[in-house]
Amino acid sequence: MWIGRLPGTRVLAGHYHVHRDTVDAAIAILEASGVVEAAEPRRARRILWGAGSGEREKKEGKKRLLLIHRGLFVADREDLLILQRMDGLWRSRYGEVVWEQVDYLAGQTPEKRLAALVKKHSVNAILLHVPPVTWSRAAAELLPTYCCGGSSPDEKSISLSAYHAHEQLKLVLRRLVGLGHRRILVPTLDIKGDFAKVAVQALKEELPGPPVQGTYEDLCPACLVMDSGSWFEYWKRELNRTQATSVVLWSTRHLLSLYSYCFQYQIAIPRQLSVVLFSYDEHMEWLRPQPVMFRYPNNKAVRHFERWIDKGLSPIGSRFFDLEMIPGQSIAKVEI
Repeated sequence: MWIGRLPGTRVLAGHYHVHRDTVDAAIAILEASGVVEAAEPRRARRILWGAGSGEREKKEGKKRLLLIHRGLFVADREDLLILQRMDGLWRSRYGEVVWEQVDYLAGQTPEKRLAALVKKHSVNAILLHVPPVTWSRAAAELLPTYCCGGSSPDEKSISLSAYHAHEQLKLVLRRLVGLGHRRILVPTLDIKGDFAKVAVQALKEELPGPPVQGTYEDLCPACLVMDSGSWFEYWKRELNRTQATSVVLWSTRHLLSLYSYCFQYQIAIPRQLSVVLFSYDEHMEWLRPQPVMFRYPNNKAVRHFERWIDKGLSPIGSRFFDLEMIPGQSIAKVEI
């Protein structure tokens, strides 16, 4: 039994008399399950939970966590991995985690919806995945709350780890503008939510002037989950309407649908259309041209969540991290 940190793959392969590929596959499963943290350069992986969890539960007392997410079909792979790791940390300290999918922008007010879920599951704390401000505030008024992504109401009662979407998006837009792009399409995950507001404000601040046609809001159309046929109609309509020379996307699903559309209609990336993904999935590195992507520092966010647990679920404030750019070949200068 290994305690504290996991040895390197060479040591593990020798200890268990298996090939190193087998060790790599096993570690990948442990990472996805939140048992060990992801590898960092020249550092052994830290064991997040497992041995001794029963003793900790007895000492700290069992508590139930309500994990609220937008839907795993909406979340990208990196989102799912970080939630699984936070789930594992909680189980190692307190016990049970209940997952609930909600539509933040539909149905009852967040106060009523949260109150019903808290009563239904008899939980002691709440973990929100990318919530709007209204949900963050409402949850914090009910129970100890941690927000994984989303918008902070800038209150001391909120514990949150995220990135400054507005500032990070401005950096991307600034680079595209420097390459001559003026018609930049930024599809959003909602119509009137936080993503749309961030995108519109960033475009207003970074574009050298107002859009040639329409408004800034017209450059940020809602990009909702649809079937494959609807995706093609969506891209045909929006690209023709805006005559965009570049597109900034928030989701790998949106990226795959756009790449498929461009392949079908022989739109050359990046010569005719530059593409940036404001997310990361290692599988997207197989695409050609490889998209420019931005990776969230999951390890830092998980450590912040662990600190919240270590502090007895008391508020620890907000931490905002910079995204890491993964270079690609999907952006280029505008051809005149």
